[in-house]
Order: sequence, then C-alpha cells, then structure tokens
Amino acid sequence: MSKYKGLKSSWFLIVLFLGIGIFMLGNSGKSLFTRAFSQPVTLDELDYSGEIEGTYVRTTVYGIYGAYSETVSSKTNSVKAREYVIDAGDYHYISLKARSGDLKKADALMEASFDYLDGKIDSDALEPYQFEITGTIQPLSSKSLQYYHEFFDWYQLDDEVKESILPYYVEIGEVAGMDNGTMWGLFAIGVAATGLGMFFLYNSLTGYERAVRKFLKSAPDSRSEERVRDFLSHTQELHGLQIDRNFLFMLVGGAGYYLDLPDHVVWMYKRITSHRYNGIPTGKTYGVNISFADHKQREITVKNEQQADEVIQALSSYCPRAIAGYSKDLDNLYQKNYNQFLELRYNQTGQS
Repeated sequence: MSKYKGLKSSWFLIVLFLGIGIFMLGNSGKSLFTRAFSQPVTLDELDYSGEIEGTYVRTTVYGIYGAYSETVSSKTNSVKAREYVIDAGDYHYISLKARSGDLKKADALMEASFDYLDGKIDSDALEPYQFEITGTIQPLSSKSLQYYHEFFDWYQLDDEVKESILPYYVEIGEVAGMDNGTMWGLFAIGVAATGLGMFFLYNSLTGYERAVRKFLKSAPDSRSEERVRDFLSHTQELHGLQIDRNFLFMLVGGAGYYLDLPDHVVWMYKRITSHRYNGIPTGKTYGVNISFADHKQREITVKNEQQADEVIQALSSYCPRAIAGYSKDLDNLYQKNYNQFLELRYNQTGQS
C-alpha cells in the first residue's frame, strides 16, 4: 500500500478545510490586524482635504443632530439599525451607523442633543449621554447617501457647505467591515478549519510510518521489523486492505492507517448507509467495520458493495475465528457483555 494513499483519499477534506480556514482568516485578518497594529485617530484629527476612506477612528460622539434612515425587521417590525448625523470636527458632518444593541444610547444622546440645542440643558448635563465609538470610515451606499442629502436639503446648499457634508459613515464597532463579535467568530472558525486541514494533511503524510512504529513498539520482542516491512512491500492491496496469515494493514477512514495481527480480529461486517435530503435518496456509502481484540472498531471505506464483499472474503480467509455479519443481538452483546461476545468467537468453526 502506498504511503501516500491516505493523502490521495483525503485530499478533498484537506483542500476543503484549508480553503475554509484561509478564507475565514483572510476575512477576519484585516479587521484583527487593524485593531491590533493600527493607531486610531479621532474625527477631530482627520485631514478632510485628503483621502479618509478606511481610516481607523476611535472618538467620542459629543452630539447627534438627527436620524435620517433606519432599517426595520420585516418579521418583528423592530428597528435593526439607524443612521444618524454627527459632528466630524472642523465644521464637517459625517454619518454614524448604529445596530440594535447601540440604538438605545444613540437615541438617548440624540434627545439630549436636541435639549441642549433648544437651551433646555447645559453642556454638563449633555456629557453623561456622550459615548466613545470605534470603527473605520467607509463610503455611504447610494441609497443612504440620498437620504443623508435629503436631511440637509442638499440642493438648497451652496458648494462650500456641501463640501462640509462628508459622504462617509462610521459604524459603531465595525473595523475594516467587521464588528468585534463577527471578527472573532470568523477568526475562531478559520483557526479551527485550518487546524483540521493541517491535521488531515499531517495524518495522511505520517500515518503510515506511525502505524508501523506503534505496532512494533507494542510487542518488540515478538514482531520483527524486517518481516513487517517485507509484508508491507510484497503483499497485494485490496481496497485499502493488506493481509496475510501474519499481519493485517488497513487504510482507516480514508486518511489513517492501522497495523495489527489477523488473529486479533473479533468481528467484521459490511456497512451500507443510505443518504437522503428532504426525503429524497441521494446515494449510499459503503464500508467494512472491523472490531479488534482491544474492543475498538475501525472501518475501511470502499466504493461499492462488491468491494465490501471482497474485503469481507479476504478477511474471512485469514481471520477464521472472527464473527462475520451484523445483527442487533450481536451489537448489544458486543457493547454490553464483551466477554460473552468473545466466547462466541472462541467457539467459531476453525478454532484450533
């Protein structure tokens, strides 16, 4: 059996998980990098004569002049997000986007700001409503920009005033297009997926030799490495199985390897699993389940039922003591009274 058969069998999972991992890490990485290594500025520090898109800001919202747009859930009829107008410093204005979790404090500051502008409260009374935001400056969408301009009676303004109304927004907590929770969620998924991909890759590349070393280590006095290597080199493979009267070597689950003695096989049966999607049959998968004397079960995955039968036949030729075939009674006995299950095995025809 090729040392790289596991790699060939599991390449899809390796590519899938590494692809998902790299994609997730790439999407969350920009936000994470910005938060970790970029120095945020306040809105007052921005140079509005230059490019400000993508600028990382951490600033205090001192007042809100009004809201010009909101997003309402069609299911609950509740407000999911709202867009406000705030002071950007140096006589400029910018849009502030708040999601549902931040609406209460934004609305409270807006109401307090109205009271301040109407002379009902002084600046000291306004201060408790002010809050700090973190985010990156992004351009408004065409629809939001339309509502934003309507708030200011855009077409009634002269060009100088229009230049002070910046066509950008800062969303609370959104850095490089991602809020903190989403960033860490995607990052965690990316790390997990990449880890799984690397695990499958490592297992596929090293599983062959690790299985051999583990087998030899378990009984170094009675198992000759030379005999094992000769068996692995000269015994013909059958659908992920190599077997003779001395050794059994198998590809487990399409990625790992397992080496043992044929006499340690206690039970074997083929497994056919039918798959459905919304009640519609989508196919079947096939395998041969093999139970060993250590009370652990391992499975060879095959392409069809004929290959499963061929593997069972080969096992039966070299493992005459093993029980062949599946039943619920056998499974219950195996799970609940293993010693009694072994007695059935010892009474098998062919016992010497």
